[in-house]
Amino acid sequence: MLKTLLLLSFTLCVSATFLSGATTRPNIVLIVADDMRADAIHALGNDAVQTPNIDLLVKRGASFFQVYNMGSTVPGVGASSRAMLLSGRSLFRFSGDLTDSKDDMPLLPEILRNAGYATFATGKWQNGHRWFERSFSHGDEIIFGTGENEGELEVFDFDETGAYAETAGHRPVGNLNENFAEATATFLRDRPRGKPFFAYVSFSAPTVPQDVPQGYRSLYAAKQPQAPANYLREQPIDIDGKNPRPPMGPCQKPRPGLRFANSSPITTE
Repeated sequence: MLKTLLLLSFTLCVSATFLSGATTRPNIVLIVADDMRADAIHALGNDAVQTPNIDLLVKRGASFFQVYNMGSTVPGVGASSRAMLLSGRSLFRFSGDLTDSKDDMPLLPEILRNAGYATFATGKWQNGHRWFERSFSHGDEIIFGTGENEGELEVFDFDETGAYAETAGHRPVGNLNENFAEATATFLRDRPRGKPFFAYVSFSAPTVPQDVPQGYRSLYAAKQPQAPANYLREQPIDIDGKNPRPPMGPCQKPRPGLRFANSSPITTE
Protein backbone atom coordinates (compact mmCIF):
# COMPACT_ATOMS: atom_id res chain seq x y z
CA MET A 1 0.00 0.00 0.00
CA LEU A 2 3.01 2.29 0.38
CA LYS A 3 3.15 2.50 -3.40
CA THR A 4 -0.13 4.41 -3.41
CA LEU A 5 1.60 7.33 -1.70
CA LEU A 6 3.94 8.40 -4.50
CA LEU A 7 2.29 11.79 -4.96
CA LEU A 8 4.37 14.40 -3.17
CA SER A 9 4.11 18.17 -3.49
CA PHE A 10 6.41 20.44 -1.54
CA THR A 11 4.86 23.85 -0.82
CA LEU A 12 7.19 26.67 0.20
CA CYS A 13 4.73 29.55 0.48
CA VAL A 14 0.97 29.31 0.85
CA SER A 15 -1.45 32.22 0.70
CA ALA A 16 -5.04 31.65 1.79
CA THR A 17 -6.17 34.46 -0.49
CA PHE A 18 -4.35 32.98 -3.46
CA LEU A 19 -5.65 29.49 -2.78
CA SER A 20 -9.22 30.71 -2.41
CA GLY A 21 -9.13 32.58 -5.73
CA ALA A 22 -7.17 30.11 -7.83
CA THR A 23 -9.00 28.36 -10.65
CA THR A 24 -7.14 25.12 -9.97
CA ARG A 25 -5.75 24.15 -6.58
CA PRO A 26 -3.23 21.35 -6.18
CA ASN A 27 -3.82 18.27 -4.09
CA ILE A 28 -0.94 17.80 -1.65
CA VAL A 29 0.40 14.69 0.06
CA LEU A 30 3.15 15.53 2.56
CA ILE A 31 5.08 12.40 3.57
CA VAL A 32 7.27 12.48 6.69
CA ALA A 33 9.82 9.83 7.65
CA ASP A 34 11.08 9.81 11.23
CA ASP A 35 14.84 9.92 11.93
CA MET A 36 15.71 8.83 8.42
CA ARG A 37 19.22 9.73 7.35
CA ALA A 38 19.64 11.31 3.93
CA ASP A 39 22.36 8.78 3.13
CA ALA A 40 19.90 5.91 3.62
CA ILE A 41 18.38 6.46 0.17
CA HIS A 42 19.56 4.49 -2.84
CA ALA A 43 19.10 7.32 -5.35
CA LEU A 44 21.31 9.61 -3.23
CA GLY A 45 24.27 7.28 -3.44
CA ASN A 46 23.69 4.36 -1.07
CA ASP A 47 23.87 1.16 -3.13
CA ALA A 48 23.40 -1.03 -0.04
CA VAL A 49 19.71 -0.21 0.39
CA GLN A 50 16.67 -0.58 -1.84
CA THR A 51 14.31 2.42 -1.79
CA PRO A 52 12.56 2.32 -5.20
CA ASN A 53 9.57 4.50 -4.27
CA ILE A 54 11.69 7.21 -2.69
CA ASP A 55 14.05 6.95 -5.65
CA LEU A 56 11.13 7.75 -7.92
CA LEU A 57 10.42 10.90 -5.91
CA VAL A 58 14.08 11.86 -6.20
CA LYS A 59 13.97 11.34 -9.96
CA ARG A 60 10.78 13.33 -10.48
CA GLY A 61 11.40 16.03 -7.89
CA ALA A 62 14.15 18.04 -6.26
CA SER A 63 16.63 17.15 -3.52
CA PHE A 64 18.06 19.67 -1.06
CA PHE A 65 21.63 18.97 0.10
CA GLN A 66 22.17 21.88 2.48
CA VAL A 67 19.11 21.58 4.72
CA TYR A 68 19.81 20.82 8.36
CA ASN A 69 17.72 20.47 11.49
CA MET A 70 18.26 23.29 13.99
CA GLY A 71 18.00 20.97 16.96
CA SER A 72 15.24 20.94 19.54
CA THR A 73 14.01 22.75 22.64
CA VAL A 74 12.25 19.63 23.95
CA PRO A 75 13.26 15.97 24.29
CA GLY A 76 12.86 14.42 20.87
CA VAL A 77 13.88 16.40 17.81
CA GLY A 78 10.67 15.43 16.00
CA ALA A 79 8.41 17.89 17.83
CA SER A 80 10.60 20.83 16.91
CA SER A 81 11.29 19.78 13.33
CA ARG A 82 7.58 19.20 12.65
CA ALA A 83 6.68 22.53 14.23
CA MET A 84 9.16 24.32 11.95
CA LEU A 85 7.94 22.42 8.89
CA LEU A 86 4.26 23.16 9.49
CA SER A 87 4.62 26.79 10.57
CA GLY A 88 7.56 28.05 8.53
CA ARG A 89 9.14 29.43 11.70
CA SER A 90 12.67 28.85 12.90
CA LEU A 91 13.27 27.05 16.18
CA PHE A 92 13.68 30.03 18.49
CA ARG A 93 10.51 31.80 17.37
CA PHE A 94 8.31 29.43 19.35
CA SER A 95 7.31 29.77 22.98
CA GLY A 96 6.61 27.15 25.61
CA ASP A 97 6.47 23.40 25.19
CA LEU A 98 6.33 22.34 21.55
CA THR A 99 4.91 18.94 22.49
CA ASP A 100 1.70 20.75 23.49
CA SER A 101 2.06 24.09 21.79
CA LYS A 102 -0.20 27.02 22.59
CA ASP A 103 1.36 29.27 19.94
CA ASP A 104 -1.26 30.71 17.62
CA MET A 105 0.71 31.33 14.43
CA PRO A 106 -0.91 30.04 11.23
CA LEU A 107 -0.05 26.45 10.32
CA LEU A 108 0.14 25.08 6.78
CA PRO A 109 -2.75 22.59 7.12
CA GLU A 110 -4.79 25.19 9.00
CA ILE A 111 -4.35 27.72 6.18
CA LEU A 112 -5.34 25.12 3.63
CA ARG A 113 -8.36 24.05 5.68
CA ASN A 114 -9.55 27.66 5.93
CA ALA A 115 -9.10 27.95 2.16
CA GLY A 116 -11.54 25.09 1.56
CA TYR A 117 -9.23 22.07 1.56
CA ALA A 118 -10.14 18.74 3.12
CA THR A 119 -7.18 18.21 5.47
CA PHE A 120 -6.21 14.73 6.67
CA ALA A 121 -3.58 13.41 9.07
CA THR A 122 -2.36 9.98 10.04
CA GLY A 123 0.62 8.67 11.96
CA LYS A 124 2.86 10.44 14.40
CA TRP A 125 1.84 13.87 15.71
CA GLN A 126 4.07 15.47 18.35
CA ASN A 127 2.72 19.00 18.79
CA GLY A 128 -0.35 18.54 20.97
CA HIS A 129 -4.10 18.44 20.52
CA ARG A 130 -4.59 22.19 19.99
CA TRP A 131 -2.61 22.37 16.79
CA PHE A 132 -4.10 19.14 15.54
CA GLU A 133 -7.68 20.31 16.08
CA ARG A 134 -7.00 23.59 14.28
CA SER A 135 -5.36 21.88 11.33
CA PHE A 136 -7.33 18.81 10.32
CA SER A 137 -10.88 18.04 9.22
CA HIS A 138 -10.18 14.32 8.78
CA GLY A 139 -7.83 11.73 10.19
CA ASP A 140 -7.27 8.15 11.26
CA GLU A 141 -4.64 5.99 12.99
CA ILE A 142 -3.20 8.95 14.91
CA ILE A 143 -0.38 8.77 17.47
CA PHE A 144 -0.04 11.66 19.90
CA GLY A 145 3.48 11.94 21.30
CA THR A 146 6.65 10.13 20.38
CA GLY A 147 5.17 6.68 19.90
CA GLU A 148 8.50 5.19 20.97
CA ASN A 149 7.33 3.02 23.86
CA GLU A 150 5.91 0.05 22.01
CA GLY A 151 4.44 -1.50 25.17
CA GLU A 152 2.32 1.59 25.88
CA LEU A 153 1.65 2.71 22.31
CA GLU A 154 -1.91 3.77 21.50
CA VAL A 155 -3.48 5.06 18.31
CA PHE A 156 -6.60 7.19 18.03
CA ASP A 157 -9.48 7.46 15.61
CA PHE A 158 -10.31 10.95 14.41
CA ASP A 159 -12.43 12.95 16.88
CA GLU A 160 -14.33 15.90 15.43
CA THR A 161 -14.59 17.48 18.89
CA GLY A 162 -10.82 17.51 19.29
CA ALA A 163 -11.07 16.05 22.80
CA TYR A 164 -9.06 12.84 22.32
CA ALA A 165 -9.58 11.54 25.83
CA GLU A 166 -6.80 9.26 27.05
CA THR A 167 -9.28 6.40 27.35
CA ALA A 168 -10.24 6.72 23.67
CA GLY A 169 -7.02 5.25 22.32
CA HIS A 170 -6.50 1.62 21.37
CA ARG A 171 -3.58 -0.68 20.83
CA PRO A 172 -2.51 -0.96 17.18
CA VAL A 173 -3.24 -4.14 15.26
CA GLY A 174 -0.73 -5.16 12.60
CA ASN A 175 2.15 -3.07 11.33
CA LEU A 176 1.98 0.59 12.30
CA ASN A 177 3.32 2.08 9.11
CA GLU A 178 1.27 -0.14 6.84
CA ASN A 179 -1.77 0.99 8.86
CA PHE A 180 -0.85 4.64 8.21
CA ALA A 181 -0.54 3.95 4.49
CA GLU A 182 -3.85 2.07 4.46
CA ALA A 183 -5.59 4.92 6.30
CA THR A 184 -4.27 7.39 3.73
CA ALA A 185 -5.39 5.23 0.82
CA THR A 186 -8.86 5.02 2.37
CA PHE A 187 -9.02 8.80 2.71
CA LEU A 188 -7.91 9.33 -0.89
CA ARG A 189 -10.59 6.91 -2.06
CA ASP A 190 -13.44 8.26 0.11
CA ARG A 191 -12.47 11.94 0.44
CA PRO A 192 -15.07 14.69 -0.06
CA ARG A 193 -15.50 15.33 -3.77
CA GLY A 194 -15.36 18.84 -5.13
CA LYS A 195 -12.62 19.84 -2.65
CA PRO A 196 -8.87 19.80 -3.00
CA PHE A 197 -7.10 17.85 -0.26
CA PHE A 198 -4.02 18.01 1.92
CA ALA A 199 -2.83 14.71 3.46
CA TYR A 200 -0.17 14.72 6.18
CA VAL A 201 1.26 11.19 6.25
CA SER A 202 3.65 10.92 9.18
CA PHE A 203 5.32 7.53 9.31
CA SER A 204 7.04 6.41 12.49
CA ALA A 205 9.61 4.46 10.45
CA PRO A 206 12.52 4.10 10.50
CA THR A 207 12.74 5.16 14.17
CA VAL A 208 11.55 3.03 17.09
CA PRO A 209 9.53 0.92 17.43
CA GLN A 210 11.32 -0.68 14.48
CA ASP A 211 8.49 -2.94 13.40
CA VAL A 212 9.78 -4.05 10.01
CA PRO A 213 7.50 -6.31 7.91
CA GLN A 214 9.17 -9.61 7.12
CA GLY A 215 9.00 -8.96 3.40
CA TYR A 216 11.29 -5.96 3.76
CA ARG A 217 13.49 -7.55 6.41
CA SER A 218 14.19 -10.51 4.15
CA LEU A 219 15.66 -8.21 1.48
CA TYR A 220 18.72 -7.82 3.70
CA ALA A 221 18.90 -11.27 5.25
CA ALA A 222 21.96 -12.30 3.26
CA LYS A 223 23.89 -9.06 3.67
CA GLN A 224 22.95 -6.31 6.09
CA PRO A 225 23.92 -2.73 5.22
CA GLN A 226 26.77 -1.33 7.27
CA ALA A 227 25.78 1.15 9.95
CA PRO A 228 27.20 4.69 9.95
CA ALA A 229 30.16 5.55 12.14
CA ASN A 230 28.04 7.24 14.82
CA TYR A 231 25.70 4.25 15.24
CA LEU A 232 25.24 3.20 18.87
CA ARG A 233 23.74 -0.10 19.90
CA GLU A 234 22.24 1.40 23.07
CA GLN A 235 21.32 4.84 24.36
CA PRO A 236 24.52 5.95 26.19
CA ILE A 237 22.82 8.37 28.59
CA ASP A 238 21.09 7.35 31.82
CA ILE A 239 18.36 9.96 31.55
CA ASP A 240 16.27 9.33 34.66
CA GLY A 241 18.66 7.43 36.91
CA LYS A 242 16.41 4.39 36.87
CA ASN A 243 17.46 2.65 33.71
CA PRO A 244 21.25 2.59 33.41
CA ARG A 245 22.39 1.45 30.01
CA PRO A 246 24.94 -1.30 29.33
CA PRO A 247 28.36 -0.40 27.93
CA MET A 248 28.58 0.38 24.24
CA GLY A 249 29.52 -2.28 21.75
CA PRO A 250 31.97 -1.38 19.00
CA CYS A 251 30.54 0.82 16.27
CA GLN A 252 30.46 -0.58 12.80
CA LYS A 253 32.44 1.27 10.19
CA PRO A 254 30.58 2.92 7.31
CA ARG A 255 30.93 1.65 3.80
CA PRO A 256 33.95 3.41 2.20
CA GLY A 257 33.23 5.94 -0.50
CA LEU A 258 29.58 6.56 0.39
CA ARG A 259 28.53 9.91 -1.01
CA PHE A 260 25.49 12.00 -1.76
CA ALA A 261 24.77 12.78 -5.39
CA ASN A 262 26.69 15.88 -6.48
CA SER A 263 28.64 16.08 -3.24
CA SER A 264 31.96 15.14 -1.72
CA PRO A 265 32.46 11.71 -0.12
CA ILE A 266 31.30 11.37 3.47
CA THR A 267 34.26 11.32 5.84
CA THR A 268 34.31 9.60 9.21
CA GLU A 269 37.42 10.95 10.93
